[in-house]
Amino acid sequence: MHTLVRDYESEYHFLYSVVHTFAVQEHPTAAPIYLLPNAIRTVLETFLSFKVPGMQNLSSGLDAIRARVIDKMSLSAIERFAETESHGLSLSALVEPSQKAIEEAHVAARALLVIVEQLDGDHARAMRRLCTDHPALG
Repeated sequence: MHTLVRDYESEYHFLYSVVHTFAVQEHPTAAPIYLLPNAIRTVLETFLSFKVPGMQNLSSGLDAIRARVIDKMSLSAIERFAETESHGLSLSALVEPSQKAIEEAHVAARALLVIVEQLDGDHARAMRRLCTDHPALG
């Protein structure tokens, strides 16, 4: 059985591990940069779908948690990254990702983990254990 099937219960678990593994790197590399915009958006949308039942879209989910998030700048960074980068509006990023794009992805990935921790510490700790035991990025 392939490890991606064996080690993760769902796509959410796998993508959370991708985001987590990238976020905890001290010096992130470009290797997962093509996957990160959609991974961050999917993790955020899935997490919010449980925290904000009945949300209409990503914006309404973020609006519902905005008052509970301590670091509003981090929330804004994630929202901007998820809304623009996950739609692939820039062809230049397909050729070679810039250091700025890598840094922006790193900020968004770290901010997402902080927000999950603030909103559901038990979930964040359980996911951190899963990601530590089974890192998605080699």
